[in-house]
Amino acid sequence: MKPREKLIKFGPHVLENEELLAILLRTGSGEKSVLDLSREIFEVFPSFSSLASATIDEILSVKGVGVAKATSLKAALEVGKRLHLEMVKKPKRVKSLGDALTFCEDLKYLNEEVLRIIAVDGSLSYISQRDFHGLSSAIYVEMKDIMRYLMRVNANAFFICHNHRSSTKPSDEDKEFTLKLLQAGDILGIKLVDHIIVSARSFYSFAEKGLI
Repeated sequence: MKPREKLIKFGPHVLENEELLAILLRTGSGEKSVLDLSREIFEVFPSFSSLASATIDEILSVKGVGVAKATSLKAALEVGKRLHLEMVKKPKRVKSLGDALTFCEDLKYLNEEVLRIIAVDGSLSYISQRDFHGLSSAIYVEMKDIMRYLMRVNANAFFICHNHRSSTKPSDEDKEFTLKLLQAGDILGIKLVDHIIVSARSFYSFAEKGLI
């Protein structure tokens, strides 16, 4: 039974990943059936999260995938991401690591590295957030810009979160940056509660590891 017929008869939840992808691709290429092409894509990108993180050029590197197919896949994955974000309810107070992670969900899907500051008051109630955009593998943020922002919104404490495309293991630069944030926060009386690194598959919390 073809994927489209299977979906109509039984619903989308019974389809394998390659069958769902085949419906999005619509047709195969050359001598490849659409299912064969779908399987080849999953050989290069083993999961939807890795496919969502891939660039158009990376998807086009799969033989048989043209611009129309690549853009259709990216659009469909973006719809799925936005649906997920709509369903994540952000808490009014950031009382736990789980609460903080809800403010970082969208960072998991980005190709560029972004540093997000989440400002809270003395009772850990959410005030506002600000993103600092960097390059693909490094963030260049002036400490004074972060502290100026926190003072402007009258924050008593803050969380920071940034994304890695693969491993969430902190680099030496991440550790040094965290230490500087702690020191700057202590001087101004604005507490750094946690530094969280997220990726599509995992997260790392400095506070959970006892490093804050």
